[in-house]
Amino acid sequence: MLAFVATCLAAAWAAPAAADPPGHRGGTAPERFLDWRMDCPEGACAISTRVLGAGGREVLRLGVSGAGERALVIATPLPLFLPDGVDLALGAGIKRQVPWRSCSASSGTCEARLPLDAETLAALRRERGGTVTLTLIEDQPVRIGFSLMGFTGALRALGPAAVTSGP
Repeated sequence: MLAFVATCLAAAWAAPAAADPPGHRGGTAPERFLDWRMDCPEGACAISTRVLGAGGREVLRLGVSGAGERALVIATPLPLFLPDGVDLALGAGIKRQVPWRSCSASSGTCEARLPLDAETLAALRRERGGTVTLTLIEDQPVRIGFSLMGFTGALRALGPAAVTSGP
């Protein structure tokens, strides 16, 4: 298991994944924004980025939906110790702890949802990257880095939406 954790850590600093299965917006391919992309299957747009581990397996996906109040959705297929939740760090000042919201046996992923207040949204736009720290079921913390390059352009393309008033 230690080798798996080491692989995940190595993957955290790897380049974000290339495009996964295409979504459509008016019959076009997904729009790319450096390390982020916008997909619009059936007109419901969302932006996302992913981090791949060993063998090209996805270890982390971050996304923001274009509908309703904006939230950052953090998803992973890794075997988690759920009570610890997930820690998000953006630059030196923004740190948020988010509980795992749901896990799906059919998709094999767990998700956490962080409503985007003005401070967090500003950090997502300003920073070049961030980290997510989660605890594996063996009580082993894993830190996974991700890129924010292209986030601002992707969010702008997604259009305006509500943000929450506090962290």
